[in-house]
Amino acid sequence: MMYYFIIAVLSFLSVILLLYVIIWLSNKYKFYDRNHSLKSSPHHISRLGGVGIFVAFFMGLFFFINDLGESPDFSFYLAVIFLFLLGLNDDIFDLKAWVKFVIQIFVVIFVVTYGEIKYLTFIFDSMAINAFAGTIFSVVLLVYVVNAFNLIDGIDGLAAMLGAVINLILGLALILNGDLLYGGLAFVLFGTLCGFLVFNFSPAKVFMGDSGSMIIGFISSVVALRFIELNKEVFYSIYTSSVVVLALFIVPVYDTFRVFFIRLRLNKSPFRGDENHIHHRLRKLGFCDWQIVFLLTFYTLVMVFFVILLYDIGDVFLSLILLITCILFNIRIDYLLKKTLIQKT
Repeated sequence: MMYYFIIAVLSFLSVILLLYVIIWLSNKYKFYDRNHSLKSSPHHISRLGGVGIFVAFFMGLFFFINDLGESPDFSFYLAVIFLFLLGLNDDIFDLKAWVKFVIQIFVVIFVVTYGEIKYLTFIFDSMAINAFAGTIFSVVLLVYVVNAFNLIDGIDGLAAMLGAVINLILGLALILNGDLLYGGLAFVLFGTLCGFLVFNFSPAKVFMGDSGSMIIGFISSVVALRFIELNKEVFYSIYTSSVVVLALFIVPVYDTFRVFFIRLRLNKSPFRGDENHIHHRLRKLGFCDWQIVFLLTFYTLVMVFFVILLYDIGDVFLSLILLITCILFNIRIDYLLKKTLIQKT
């Protein structure tokens, strides 16, 4: 296990060195974030942090797989590169949301169809699903998580912190269950994101941009699919891997669903940005960025602990409880926001 932490440390140091260079170049050539109105800082911040994440991740990954003697299939590399270039184009040129969405779908379909990570063969309580349904469900899941991480990246440190926690836990579980390749892949991303947090934690000196958030969402969801399939009969000898993954991703997954639902109900585009995300609403309650990051990270860890503790009640009931918990949490926030508004008026 110490070997994997060394890999994470090397990735940590790599991204720090890269970000020093990227920030210097951004300041020199004025590569600043143009959409800071939905970010946490009004100052000139480099939006090219995703370049550092991408390069450091591949540096750590190639070092690791060269030592291990195994490698993810070609489709994985191709998908990460395509999503990175797609996000980088958006960071620089502001692509249309529907263009990004369509390209994401094609990239994910390619991975699920031709890649090593093909499709889910079961969901809750080892409920078997056929190949066609499993393929559709896997494509929707991957595209959804990619966009969820993109949307949750609205304040300093949040997307990187959640990504680091997700990959640390899944990486440990995969390694302990014998999947050294994808466990190591998760540790490389974990170390990379920890290094990125040095510059992204409030007050941020760099933003990850779409080029960073999309590849974090994609890699994390691929690791999660691997965990689900590998652990359907291994993880504590129970069928909870799907719900463990749901608990790990609960903040971006539920927040994206809630925001999309509200936008569609108001006849707005689901891809049009606003300040109705969970982190924006908590900020309106007076929480600062680092408090929001730790609160939502703690909430995630509590949900994971809760799922493991009550595994014997079944996946479906656990999922319903997670959903109800999220609804109650957001109802409480709504109540506090209305109370704060009344007090101000």
